[in-house]
Amino acid sequence: MKRATVLLLLALGACTSSDPDPFPSLPADPCALLSDRDVEVAMGTKVVRHAPADSHSPDGPALCEYYVGGGLGSLVVAVDPATITGFTTIRDDDIGTNKVVENLGDEAFERGEASLWVRVDEGYFVLGFQREWPDGAVHDLRTLADTAFGNIPARQ
Repeated sequence: MKRATVLLLLALGACTSSDPDPFPSLPADPCALLSDRDVEVAMGTKVVRHAPADSHSPDGPALCEYYVGGGLGSLVVAVDPATITGFTTIRDDDIGTNKVVENLGDEAFERGEASLWVRVDEGYFVLGFQREWPDGAVHDLRTLADTAFGNIPARQ
């Protein structure tokens, strides 16, 4: 699963934004999408802390990492409010693990068992696990994505 985490971070780093003016409805701060309580309710475990994370790319999406207890590792939230390039790159590079998710954002898909990608207007956000999670983890990502989408300020 560590390999999947590295691949997720590399994929996110390769998905860069060239537009300096983000779309106003999707926050540039990925830590603004979910509260500690949101993560605790969905994951059934306490958030030890959350903090911005290094995307390993100066032009990559902003990252926030939620460290949870119970030996479950962490949840990473990535946001790129200015372009859907990263979203479409990963969506179109389907290696047989993408599954369309209905009724979430403008478009959404699961990538394997470890990440969920959501397009919102001209941007996107991604939720991904840093460790192997128990069965039902994709359901937890859907719950978290629904909550994050609900936390986005009203569209104009």
